[in-house]
Amino acid sequence: MILDWPRRGFSSTSRARLRGSRGLDSSKLQSPCIVPRPEGGWRLFYIGIGPDRPFTECQGYVLSAVASADGLDFTKEEGIRLAPVPGRPHMSRRLIAPTVTACAGGWRMYLEARGPAEELTVISSAFSADMLSWEHEDGFRLSHPTMGFGGPRIVSLPGGGGLRLYLF
Repeated sequence: MILDWPRRGFSSTSRARLRGSRGLDSSKLQSPCIVPRPEGGWRLFYIGIGPDRPFTECQGYVLSAVASADGLDFTKEEGIRLAPVPGRPHMSRRLIAPTVTACAGGWRMYLEARGPAEELTVISSAFSADMLSWEHEDGFRLSHPTMGFGGPRIVSLPGGGGLRLYLF
C-alpha cells in the first residue's frame, strides 16, 4: 500500500511518499493527516495495519512519520501513536481518519472509532503534549443512537473564529 500525492511528470513509483514496509504497516496505509511541528517541519499521521498489530482483532491504529526538509519524503517514527482499546466497545477494533489541531497545552486528535460491526462508528478524541504520546479522552465527541459518524477533518476558521469539524 502507498500513500501518494501525485505530481505532474513523475512516474507512479517515484511519487510514493510512504510505503508499507514493516510489521506495523505492511498490509495497509491510509487516511493521511499532516500537521506542522512546533520545532519546524511536518509530522504525518496515518492509519496502518500489519502482522505486528497490537491484538488479533485490531483493524487499524495511528502511526506517524516526519517529513524531509523539502516536505516530499518521510521517515517513519517507531511505535504506535494511538491504538484501539479492546475493553471499550465503541473503539475496540479500529481507529481511522486522524485529524489533529493545536489546543491549550498541546494537541487534540479527532478520529473515527469503530468496534464490532453491530456498533455504530463514533468520533472520539485523544490529547498529546508532544505529538508522540497520545491519551484517549473519555466519552465521544459525536455519537448518535441510530447512525454512525466518520471521516473527521478539523479546520481552523479565519480570524481565530474557532474550529469546524467536517465528517460524514
